[in-house]
Amino acid sequence: MTTLKWRNEILVNTTQPGNQDQSAVAALADGGFVIAWRDDGLADSIIRWQRFNAFGARIDGERDDGASFGGDQSAPAVVQLFDGSLWITQQDFDAPANSDIEGSTYSLATGGRILFRQPIVTANNEQSARVATLGGQGSVAVWTDLTSTTGDIFMHGVTAAGVNSFGTVAAGVIVNTNAGSLAAAQFAPDVAASNDGQRFVVVWQDDGLTSGDIRARVFDFSGGQITAEFGVNVFTSSSQQAPAVAWISPTKFVTAWHSFDPTSGDGSSTAIKYVIRNMDGTAQGAERLANSSTHDTQINPVICALNDGGFAIAWADNSLNGPDSDQAIRLQVFDGAGEKRGAEIVVNTTTNSSQIEPSLTTLADGRIVVSWTDFSTFASGNGTSIRSQIIDPRDGIIDGTSFVDLLYGHDLVNDQISCGDGDDTAFGLNGSDQLFGAFGSDVLDGGKGDDYLFGGND
Repeated sequence: MTTLKWRNEILVNTTQPGNQDQSAVAALADGGFVIAWRDDGLADSIIRWQRFNAFGARIDGERDDGASFGGDQSAPAVVQLFDGSLWITQQDFDAPANSDIEGSTYSLATGGRILFRQPIVTANNEQSARVATLGGQGSVAVWTDLTSTTGDIFMHGVTAAGVNSFGTVAAGVIVNTNAGSLAAAQFAPDVAASNDGQRFVVVWQDDGLTSGDIRARVFDFSGGQITAEFGVNVFTSSSQQAPAVAWISPTKFVTAWHSFDPTSGDGSSTAIKYVIRNMDGTAQGAERLANSSTHDTQINPVICALNDGGFAIAWADNSLNGPDSDQAIRLQVFDGAGEKRGAEIVVNTTTNSSQIEPSLTTLADGRIVVSWTDFSTFASGNGTSIRSQIIDPRDGIIDGTSFVDLLYGHDLVNDQISCGDGDDTAFGLNGSDQLFGAFGSDVLDGGKGDDYLFGGND
């Protein structure tokens, strides 16, 4: 199976002066996506975001809410909630010595703020927030809290109506409860929810038990514990850092991280490792190596679940293999059992200078969107920029759902697109494609090529 780029690389930001970095991408229910990032070109940095449709075209212009916050804003996280609004959180430096995590919900149509949410307010620093939707059950945020002398992981739930959940006030609930975890630094959390929103998993980096490990806990949608804290990585020599997690089935999730372990890694500095675990914490197969390009460093993985039960991992790579002139963004697709599917690819087409800080998500029709920080514009005086690329891991087999779907094929593949039960729209694009309607009022557009269109069952 071949993993392909879908159309051209996208320059996300239209704002040019100053550095644009720290992007976060989220899929939208209409088939499109939104990318948020930090704009560091003003006296105080702000968070901007841009909406795109399923074809990768902009919808309206850049939006921001910078005037509503004081001080520098950084490290955005974004997710679409059950009601269709966006929840964007960021690290806010409005206090002289502290940073808090602040966030709001915004109208997708107008960009206007719907509700101000300030879930994380304590006397000291909070950082590294990540968010996930629990569907109709609400949403959850996790972060690092530096109130203690070392740092702990906290979580905060919000119902679909915007009310604090998990039985807590805004300060949140501590996640790391192991005695060793409480005695040392905990940071770099990530969170992922099951498709039905009934459960979620929190992973983080723990520096307390050996030289650095990945820990996890599983909860139900109300914040009740399903599985007590457990270790994720199997190999414990050297340090394991920067975890990312995705839920890939009703009972399984996959965690990726970069490892400094010289014996189980790739033999050259850091490597990207991953392991699938059941929600009771037991391993589903072995801990494995994600990267095929092994020279020098591979760091900061991000991960997304695919619609067919598999997953994709992207990371920043410094192997200088192939077209890379410096650091690049690489990606590997896996099936639901954790086996590699096709070859590792370089995501970025612009290869001058460095490309770092990847983020990725899966679109409604099964394609992937990756965003990253690009240094190719830095030398021109415009600062860094945000770029993105749609990736197609489907190998031409595209299936709709029971909902209203917008389905795109690929220009380089003879696609087989099967609509689901909703009122779907399917585009074959180039190639000799086969498009099948089903129940519902479907629109089938074969595009160029010798196409076969079958109109459906009603």
